[in-house]
Amino acid sequence: MPRPKRTEEEIEVMRERILEAADGILRKEGPDGLSIRAIAERVGVSHMALYTYFEDRDALFTALINRQHQRRQKSHNARMARAAEGQALAVMREVLQSRVAFARDHPDMFRFIWHMPEHARRMPPHPRPHPAPGDCRPRMGIHREIDNLSELIQVGIDQGVFAPRDPNLAAIALLGLVNGTMILAQFPGILEDAGRIADLEQEVVAAGLNYLTNQEEVDEIS
Repeated sequence: MPRPKRTEEEIEVMRERILEAADGILRKEGPDGLSIRAIAERVGVSHMALYTYFEDRDALFTALINRQHQRRQKSHNARMARAAEGQALAVMREVLQSRVAFARDHPDMFRFIWHMPEHARRMPPHPRPHPAPGDCRPRMGIHREIDNLSELIQVGIDQGVFAPRDPNLAAIALLGLVNGTMILAQFPGILEDAGRIADLEQEVVAAGLNYLTNQEEVDEIS
């Protein structure tokens, strides 16, 4: 007798269980321990059953990355509400501090999220930087990060606490500064001492805020 068809709610609940299991493995064992079989074993199903909920391994991993970005999006929405009340500078400091803290406290998840997938490497060198009006297609995680930072930077510019820059370019530069530095810091032998790591984190935050607030740099470029 065939099994009854699962409802959309049941499918979504199972997808969340699978993603939660994958998240737990990633945090405990790192990317090397993240396999379809390991996830299935933790959920308590056969590895083939996972393909009922995700088309393939890449689809599962993409969903896992998007899940983390969705959590960040909720935090971003709350921070933007505070920024709109005149706290753009304080919120940006908090954002930068949270980024370096995430890289420090969850290095495996950090590397997993910012690993460029193969399909992204094949994208045209100059993809459309902004969605067209009415375009509701989901943005890649990195695009959402840039959009969010651009939005916060624009609020800071409007409030007069950030120098007037192109907010999109400033967001890309800022994201590169933070993530690039924290990626370098994770290479073996670069920074082994905890005190040095803490100093570097402070340098990154200070450099990011100085870049955003330094009007003289803008004048020199223009």
